[in-house]
Amino acid sequence: CRHAPPSPSLPSLLRPVLSCLSFAGMIGPQHIVNAVAEVSGNTSSCANLPSAKAYGRVLARDRNMAIRGGITHKLALRRQALLKAFQEFVPEAEWRRSGYSPLGAYYFFPSLMRYIGRTVPDTKEAISDDTALATYILARAGVVCLPGSCFGMPGRFRFAYALMTPEDIRAGVRALGGALTELEIAHEDKHAAARARL
Repeated sequence: CRHAPPSPSLPSLLRPVLSCLSFAGMIGPQHIVNAVAEVSGNTSSCANLPSAKAYGRVLARDRNMAIRGGITHKLALRRQALLKAFQEFVPEAEWRRSGYSPLGAYYFFPSLMRYIGRTVPDTKEAISDDTALATYILARAGVVCLPGSCFGMPGRFRFAYALMTPEDIRAGVRALGGALTELEIAHEDKHAAARARL
């Protein structure tokens, strides 16, 4: 997977947003939400009349903000369960220092780069890149994740936690940690790991 901008001049204008929720409003870092709201307000002012009327009817019926608050609360509980499970079962995953802790929505992008280059014990097949690792994780742990190379972040993995219970999230991360622990460090990497411990 590779990001392909519509024009060569656009990459410098693009800003990645690591977590956006497309229903019930946008949640995420406040400065990004504010900027998107301003752009949206300025670009949607010329909407055609039938669309505007239809949207107005939807908004008139959908005034129960408690539902949205409930969604936000559930996502926060799931995010807490996910981060706690990663700390416990996948301690080599990196996200805290690099600023990739989820701030909103329901995606988590930890780096599992340390596992790339390791080998599968029963087949001795090397995990060559993040796509191979995502495939291994699915086959071995039954956990679905997307390789970060699909999002321009090779070595990171996108985990979605919107629909699972905190218990399911914990069980999934436990299975993920078990599968990653089974991977064997390549011969030259074992020496580097031993030197790092000294």
